[in-house]
Amino acid sequence: MTETPPTPKQQRSIPWVVIMFFLVLFGVWLALTPPGLLGKLDAIGYAVCHRIDARSYHIGERQVPLCVRCTGMYLGAMLSIIFQLVQGRKGKYPPLKTILVMGLLALAFALDGVNSYLRLFPIMPGVYESQNWLRLVTGMSMGLAIGAAIVPAFHQTM
Repeated sequence: MTETPPTPKQQRSIPWVVIMFFLVLFGVWLALTPPGLLGKLDAIGYAVCHRIDARSYHIGERQVPLCVRCTGMYLGAMLSIIFQLVQGRKGKYPPLKTILVMGLLALAFALDGVNSYLRLFPIMPGVYESQNWLRLVTGMSMGLAIGAAIVPAFHQTM
């Protein structure tokens, strides 16, 4: 059994159906999340981050929506993506030396993360006491590595 291809009128209506679906979905999300801009940011933060109070920055008494490591990771990825788009390196991966350095930065991110995780358990002390500045640096380094991989992969795929 063969299907008939959509008519031109049906093809034009498909994008509008998709747009309307996402607008309704966005409206439901807006209605069901906590009120205010900070409430919406908290809802997004809870979806992607653990938000442990001691591992987060605070503005006054208010905890920011992401922990320090996630803040660094997203900031680093954003900066890396912007840098690559400005440089115009479409589809070009970094040189091997740069990839090796980014691999070491990703390893530092993983080791600091495991150490921080172990410190949550009283019977398993970590190797060192991780500080927020170190979480920010390792998070940002991981974000730089993520951005360096995402942009070329996106351009080669598209």
